Amino acid sequence: MIKKILLNSLLLLSIIAMAQTNVSGGIFANTTFSLKNSPYIVTDNLALFPNVKLIIEPGVELKFNSNKYFEVRGQLIAIGTNVSRITFTSNSTTPNKGDWAGIQIKNSLGAKASFEYCDFKYASSSNDSECCNLGGPIYYKKCKFENNIFAVSGYTGYVINIDDSEFINNTYGITQADKVITNCTFTNNNYGLFQTERIDVSNSTFTNNGTALFGGRGLLQNSTITNNTVGVDSFWEGFTIRNNTISNNGVGVRTSNYDGYVTKIKNNKICNNTTYNVENLDKINKDLTENCWCIESQSEIENKLKDGYDNINLGLFNYSIYDSGCSSIIDAVIKDTSLSTDDFIAILEKAVVYPNPTISDVNINLSKNIDKLEVQLFDVTGKLIFVSDYTNIQNIKLNLKELNQGNYIINLISSKEKIVKKIIKK
Repeated sequence: MIKKILLNSLLLLSIIAMAQTNVSGGIFANTTFSLKNSPYIVTDNLALFPNVKLIIEPGVELKFNSNKYFEVRGQLIAIGTNVSRITFTSNSTTPNKGDWAGIQIKNSLGAKASFEYCDFKYASSSNDSECCNLGGPIYYKKCKFENNIFAVSGYTGYVINIDDSEFINNTYGITQADKVITNCTFTNNNYGLFQTERIDVSNSTFTNNGTALFGGRGLLQNSTITNNTVGVDSFWEGFTIRNNTISNNGVGVRTSNYDGYVTKIKNNKICNNTTYNVENLDKINKDLTENCWCIESQSEIENKLKDGYDNINLGLFNYSIYDSGCSSIIDAVIKDTSLSTDDFIAILEKAVVYPNPTISDVNINLSKNIDKLEVQLFDVTGKLIFVSDYTNIQNIKLNLKELNQGNYIINLISSKEKIVKKIIKK
């Protein structure tokens, strides 16, 4: 009887030990990676071919051998649940950052990808999206990116949505362009965002990172940035920064410009940062009015602002003085009276661009006349297609008939303010 029990136990252990599936090479027909065959060991590079769908069931684990990648050219559906998450990770018994190459989403070949309740660990670049135009959508919801060198990289020419996800202990959380980030947390990364553009961030939290956000040409709003070495650093001209709490960092905000253009920093609480609340990086004077510093003393505020008063090679800051509770403005310090008080950016933000998508013409309608307006048109690789200056203008028509199909970027520029609009040419 004891021998029979022992034999059955050994058989059960053998079955458990064999309950894994080795995969490599091409996926040429619609396939499901099932929980019963998990974990899947990616022993060599794996490719999902165009017009082929792979479904990964909740609870499945994919383990990648050293330097192996998963190239997606078709449609990948990886939707887990709160209790049965899908995991993409290293097959090493002692995993480290960069063990496996990552998931490479080939947008140029029509790739699509849906990720919910997924965990990505120990990759060189856990999710890299290739430009441009033919694929999508790609989105991430309730995912976790942990211990990767790059968590989410690449750009597509259309928006990748990243919602309610966590970025923990990555070297670079998110890089490059064309993403909308909502309700996310970034913790203990070297960089939360690194050299980004055309990325908007809202309702997110950045804590204990080296640099929380190093980016530009996007909107940062309604977010909390605390206990980082640097809160917000400028790539190109930097983010438009509105309605955030930026506190207890080494430096709160570092401001710059691109070709003379600067972004708005308005309605933020920028308080108790150790070295500077705001540091100017160039010679351009900037407007910091309508931001609260959580202190009422002008001298204390000045001590936390690095501008031309500290270094003659830097521009000056105008700023407001609020009561310590940030409820009302009690004074203002205006060092440069020539800074315009006209809210050009409000006019540009209300610009209506239609039809979008378009086959030929696209109309740009402003809420009121603008004395001077520059319109730039770029393709998604950053190549300048068209630039023109207008005076006393409210309505503009652009003829895009001769352009190739794809996504394009329109910059509307007035009085050193810039708004970016995206259009699709069919």
